[in-house]
Amino acid sequence: MVKYFLTIFLVLFLTTLCPGQNRQIAPLFPGGVSELKKELYHNLSSKSKGEKISYPVSFRLNFSVDKRGKAFNASIYGIDDPVLMKRVSKAVKKLSRFKPGRANGKPIRCDVSIELDLK
Repeated sequence: MVKYFLTIFLVLFLTTLCPGQNRQIAPLFPGGVSELKKELYHNLSSKSKGEKISYPVSFRLNFSVDKRGKAFNASIYGIDDPVLMKRVSKAVKKLSRFKPGRANGKPIRCDVSIELDLK
């Protein structure tokens, strides 16, 4: 009888310590990472008002995705050029909607970081 109660106690105790639904899922871009890079390259290469901007050969792009799947708040790690930052910010805002990230089944704001090579 004591073994029975001890077993039940251990099972109940361990299930409260290890809840199964505490998962976080990253935002997903339609078509995956390759389509995300293609759309970013397209948005960055589109000319506006005759601007000529020289991009670094490769850079790390950081941005956020809100609860509705819209990208915003773009920045480039290690670059302080305001014209380039404005162009990159516009390119990120033009992105198609992501499937938002989730935590415990609810949409959340997530940060995304991606390496781009403009060779």
